Amino acid sequence: MIPNLFLGFPSYAFAFSFVGKAKLSSINIKEKITPPKTLSTNFNLKSFILTLIFLSLIIAQKTPLLAKEPTLAILKDVHTNGMQRYGIKNYTFVCTPYGVVSLEKLYTRSPKKSQCRKEIANFYKKNPNLQNYSLSQLHTMQSYHIEFKEEKCLVHSHGEVTLSEMLLLNGLALVKLGFDDDEFRFAFVGAQKSAKEKKKGLWKETIYESCLGVLEQ
Repeated sequence: MIPNLFLGFPSYAFAFSFVGKAKLSSINIKEKITPPKTLSTNFNLKSFILTLIFLSLIIAQKTPLLAKEPTLAILKDVHTNGMQRYGIKNYTFVCTPYGVVSLEKLYTRSPKKSQCRKEIANFYKKNPNLQNYSLSQLHTMQSYHIEFKEEKCLVHSHGEVTLSEMLLLNGLALVKLGFDDDEFRFAFVGAQKSAKEKKKGLWKETIYESCLGVLEQ
């Protein structure tokens, strides 16, 4: 936390005691009271501006992922369809798509030698171009608008269309069970339905049936 900064000035307290019904006008105060010296206006203004700049730099460096509005970030590299690395100034971070579960995530969640893993591995063996789909859609060292939601990334890869939606449209991800974001649920469910009807990606195999138990985890 950033501590509060307090600006204070020296102060003096004077106590007077009166006997009976003595009036204030009848009391002689011989000691001259000197008001405290005030700092110059220029000095105060400079200190205030420097403090604001300092606090802004701390917030920008320490809390980039707290932004609610889309943030402009540079794509550093693409690990898989469901994982990329971005940078904001000197800060780098890993992104996984918001609201969906990628095939890569299903693969890592499933037990070794499971039918789910076997089918995903066979799918990418038959469709190697789809294994690098995100790499074909995103370009390293290019800036993208990102929204951070529930520790996931909503990457606007094609204007208003997000990477999450693109993965769903091509059958490379499934909508997360219980996903209830009113802003994106309609688009995500619609994209998944479109891929299923056109038998794109995982929908031309039996991956969904084999990995349903993993999806529910």
